[in-house]
Amino acid sequence: MTENELRNIIKEEPAVLLYFVSENCRPCEVIREKLRPMVKDFPKIKYIEMPAGTDPALLAAFDAFSLPLLLVFFDGREFIRNGLNMSLEELRKDLSRLYDLAFSK
Repeated sequence: MTENELRNIIKEEPAVLLYFVSENCRPCEVIREKLRPMVKDFPKIKYIEMPAGTDPALLAAFDAFSLPLLLVFFDGREFIRNGLNMSLEELRKDLSRLYDLAFSK
């Protein structure tokens, strides 16, 4: 996926969770195993995993200089940025709050 394609998705979708991962990264895998089921609780959030083998320019465009990196966008704006030491419980709370604000209309 190119940077333009990814930016278009972020712009067009009401909510996007972008997860940059490395294939040989155990923390990335552990977080992914817990993140995938969590995202299913938020059906209007588009979930995208980006492997570290992605174009370095794309990684730099999103300031993804260490992995894992999780970014959450609502209406094209970044609201959450978490790295290796993220709390999945806090992430769920933050997602719930933002999700309710965005979709409770």
